[in-house]
Amino acid sequence: VLQSAKTVGGDLYDAFPFDDGRVCFLVGDVTGKGVPASLFMALSKALSRSLLMRPNTSLSAAVAEINAELSRDNRQAMAVSLLVGVLHPGDGRLDLCCAGHENPLVVDATGAVRELKLDGGPPLCVAEDFPYPEEIHRLAPGETLIAFTDGLSEAQAPDGSLFRREQVVAALRAASKAPTLGGLVDELVRQVRAFEAGGEPSDDLTVMAVRLRPIGG
Repeated sequence: VLQSAKTVGGDLYDAFPFDDGRVCFLVGDVTGKGVPASLFMALSKALSRSLLMRPNTSLSAAVAEINAELSRDNRQAMAVSLLVGVLHPGDGRLDLCCAGHENPLVVDATGAVRELKLDGGPPLCVAEDFPYPEEIHRLAPGETLIAFTDGLSEAQAPDGSLFRREQVVAALRAASKAPTLGGLVDELVRQVRAFEAGGEPSDDLTVMAVRLRPIGG
């Protein structure tokens, strides 16, 4: 789900398979608002897909190239946070590379939620030569990874209070009871909007769920 706070937004997401069966996904958030942020978002998304699909290129090398290319002609001094993951469906291995983005959450079939704490680095276009590390985690069958932008973690109620981390976790725990993956995402978004209580969203909201199916599921 991607819902812009304004007519145009700076959030992005993408997902695509590799020929060997691995699945690549990414979620990002461009600094700034309006048309300039939207244009930089479109460039970031297109460039990311092109470089991530390049054969025989590691995840860390691809992100380094994305960073260098976006930094090269960045007259408006924009930056973009980016979380990129590659899931190996056969064994649940999860390769992650984080550039200044929110750590993803993982929820299992019982509703237990954990945070994948990543070392990562600064947003893209902040340090052109930063060596972003590739960090390896693992999803167990039936577990779901939730990647999101700060439209979720910094949602605001009418009184200005923020959607705190413990509220995010509680919302995800409740949403995990949905019978489908799409239902989980929709319920999580519904709870955010309920918290905002009709107020104008403070930022674009993007939520992506990636589930490793149980064997035979």
